[in-house]
Amino acid sequence: MGRLSRAAAAAGRRDWVQAVWAEAYEVPSGVRRLAWLAGGVRVIAREALMARRIGRWLLFAAAAAVAARVTWPGSPGSFATVIARIDVVTIVLLLAGLPWLARWFLGPAGDSRLARFLRVGGCAAVLTLTVAKARVWRFEGAHGGFSPPHSFAWFVEIVFLVVMAGYVAAILAATGDDTVRTTEFGEDWPDAPHRVLRIATERAAARADEVVGRAAYGDRHWQVVRWSSQPPTVFITGEVAAMAMYAGCGVGDNDDIPSAAQIVDRMTAEALSLLSPSAP
Repeated sequence: MGRLSRAAAAAGRRDWVQAVWAEAYEVPSGVRRLAWLAGGVRVIAREALMARRIGRWLLFAAAAAVAARVTWPGSPGSFATVIARIDVVTIVLLLAGLPWLARWFLGPAGDSRLARFLRVGGCAAVLTLTVAKARVWRFEGAHGGFSPPHSFAWFVEIVFLVVMAGYVAAILAATGDDTVRTTEFGEDWPDAPHRVLRIATERAAARADEVVGRAAYGDRHWQVVRWSSQPPTVFITGEVAAMAMYAGCGVGDNDDIPSAAQIVDRMTAEALSLLSPSAP
């Protein structure tokens, strides 16, 4: 874990990360040491994620600036110039705002290589198409192709923006992770937003039977009804996939399911490598 933390941190902070892990053994064992390590992991994770987010937004800002620089010039009185400026402003706002809405309604974006490729490629395609459309309309305007008032030109403009918005929304929906923010599982917890695995809402909606499982704990026995806030546990049987399978935004970062023994072995090996005299 120590080596992974150093790799995730910025180059200038890696010595600090190593110090955090080394000094943890000077903290009394037990809860206090765990709290020390948890605080260090939180700071490291926050810095690593923030660096990635800043990089993505800088790349987007550069691409948007290039698109604006190419499409903006022209006479303010030209119909083609007006349309081009409307296009670039609207498209940039869509590309900046829709990911926030998608994260709220569809959950965080997937972090796989294919998902990142689709999002970046889709964004680049939309900006490129916007620039190309602006150049075509400017050429047509210079040759008398579009001159106001021209109701069909405005119709084409509206259709173009709607199609681009739908295209971006479709990419975001297709590359989102497998969680969803909802209030559906509120049978005994009404109007309380929560995040669950997407399959849970799908399976629950598809069931005709109002009872999805049964619970037995000691001498107590009860039914788990559809849309109950009761999550599946070891004392519950039935269709687990249709129950409230709560999951946070970080669930998409999990790429394996190690056993408890494997987790302990990994932590021990990483700790020994960090404490080894030959460790950097």
